[in-house]
Amino acid sequence: MRLTLRARQVLALAVVVLLVVVASTVAHLANVARLALGAAVDEGELMAKQLYHQSSRVVAAAPAPSPALLQQDPGIRALLEGMVGYSRTVVYAAVVDPTDRVLAHSNPKLEGEILPARESLERLKARSTLGIVASLFGQPEVYEAHVPMRLGERPFGTVRVGVSTSLLKQALTQAALYSLAVALVALGVVVAVGLVVGHLLMQSLRKIANGMDRLARGEYGATVDLTRDDELGEIAARVNQLGERVHAEQSHWQSDRARMEGILDSLEDAVVVLNA
Repeated sequence: MRLTLRARQVLALAVVVLLVVVASTVAHLANVARLALGAAVDEGELMAKQLYHQSSRVVAAAPAPSPALLQQDPGIRALLEGMVGYSRTVVYAAVVDPTDRVLAHSNPKLEGEILPARESLERLKARSTLGIVASLFGQPEVYEAHVPMRLGERPFGTVRVGVSTSLLKQALTQAALYSLAVALVALGVVVAVGLVVGHLLMQSLRKIANGMDRLARGEYGATVDLTRDDELGEIAARVNQLGERVHAEQSHWQSDRARMEGILDSLEDAVVVLNA
């Protein structure tokens, strides 16, 4: 089944718009992913530094630093609980010793336990844009911001703030749905505009075709009533010029024929007179 010119025009417009929308959607999602991840990284690092400074002051002020100091300090406890309650992406905050045993945690039940190692936010941020988008759209993971603590010349522990990608995934999903809605609206508008433009184009082509048919039938005085400042208008003008030229040549030919017929009639009369 062959597609009409109008159908091919609408299909071509739809394909072009679809490609443009897909490219812009991918670029938009990549930008949203980087911005959302950058905000989460900055927030995690800021909270880790706040906890680091508070913990450092408590440890430096104590004559004999011990894990109990961090667990019992009301400022650290308020900071740990506030981080999780305030942030939408931070799922825990903790201070661990060099063996990853929890000294203080936003969930007190985990204090004294070993906190499993997590991939750092900086490594996630260093990935390619496609890698970041794939990570955020994949299974929710927890990444950490790390700030090491030292007591004199020896390591005392590490401040670790866990950031989940589940809420980042929600933000990215909302952006994808928004882009999809915009794409569908844009596609619908383009198809509608394409149908209107195609209808107007087909009307002009039909007028030109009708003019050519009338010329083929010998109606050389017929003209194509089409006034446009584009290629179709130029074609219509050429068709009208062709009709005028053929009409003029036909009129000239008919005039010559009539004159020749008059001459022949005169010759016949002369021959009759001479024979008589």
